[in-house]
Formats: sequence, C-alpha cells, structure tokens
Amino acid sequence: MKFFALLVLGTALTVGSALAADPAKKAETKAKTTTTTTAATTATWTDQANVTKHVKEHLTFTATGMTKAEILKVCNNMTDISENDKKLFAQKLPEGTYKSAEEVIKAVGL
Repeated sequence: MKFFALLVLGTALTVGSALAADPAKKAETKAKTTTTTTAATTATWTDQANVTKHVKEHLTFTATGMTKAEILKVCNNMTDISENDKKLFAQKLPEGTYKSAEEVIKAVGL
C-alpha cells in the first residue's frame, strides 16, 4: 500500500514539475479544460417555447410513464425543433421515467 501511495505521489510530482517547467504546456492544458467546461455550461436553447410546446403536444404518457430512451425516440423525429435544441434536450434529460410533460420540462430546465 505504501509503495502504491509513493508511486502515485511520485507520478503527480513528476507531472506537476513538467507543467511548472513548461509554462506553455500549462497554459495549453488550462485552455483546453476551460474551453470544454465553457462549451458544456453555455449551451443555450434556440427556441425554448417551441421545445416546451412540442413536449406538451407530442408526448403521450401512460400510467407507467416514459423512459428517457422512449422520449428521445419520439423527439428525434421533431422536424419543428432545431438540431441544437434536439442535442441539448438529449444532453439535459437525465435517465429516468417520466409520467408527465411537466416532469420532462422541469428535468431539462425549461
């Protein structure tokens, strides 16, 4: 166990030293991380009202509800929704079973 801890610590120190020795690599690593994080958090809906309308009008819920996979299967054929909103909808909808349009709308943050 001590050997493993020393190995991990040694690796961390080596990587940290390499980044400290090469400021350009450190800046590049930070830029990649920031870009990825920013892209994921700044994605916005193209037309929230249309997505909400579509969910309310086109999804039919049974007593047992609909899973994410079932909802996406229906919604992937949304010709009235932009590609951006389809992708964002799929990303934001957590796995689970939903029993109403209101649950889906709340789950995706609309």
